[in-house]
Amino acid sequence: MVTAEAKSTIDEVAKLVGRSRQTLHQYQRDGVDVHDVDAVRAHMAKLRPPPGRPSGDSDDLREQKLQAEIAKLNEEVRAKELDNRVREGELVPRDAVERWLLSFVSATRQEIESWAPSTIAEIPGDSRLVVNDILNEQVRLLLLRLSEMPGELWADEGVKDAE
Repeated sequence: MVTAEAKSTIDEVAKLVGRSRQTLHQYQRDGVDVHDVDAVRAHMAKLRPPPGRPSGDSDDLREQKLQAEIAKLNEEVRAKELDNRVREGELVPRDAVERWLLSFVSATRQEIESWAPSTIAEIPGDSRLVVNDILNEQVRLLLLRLSEMPGELWADEGVKDAE
């Protein structure tokens, strides 16, 4: 066993204090006698941050990597859960909803634009032109109002993402 008085090799000290040789070389550049186990431990204690504060040690780096891996796995799990819910018929894929909505709006617009000509055909005489102008203007205003609605399908705050 190595005592405080005995000098050890860097490899031995690294093993005893649980640090790499590269870390001990950094300590040596900081002025620490890396052949003295007690001196290295004292230096490590000075470097250790107060409880509750993150440090720059490799343990924190490992922790950050693990947290990133956990976040990635959680995202993969969420994606698979959504895929499963789509396969089971609980959810409809967004692109399918958007395609349906686009075809619905297109068909509705054609229907609305056909109102003026079909209504005018039933009006006798000279009033046709006036009624045609009024109906066309109303259709134009309605389509303008619809086009100014929020562009995103999910823009409404009442609609929430599937969890």
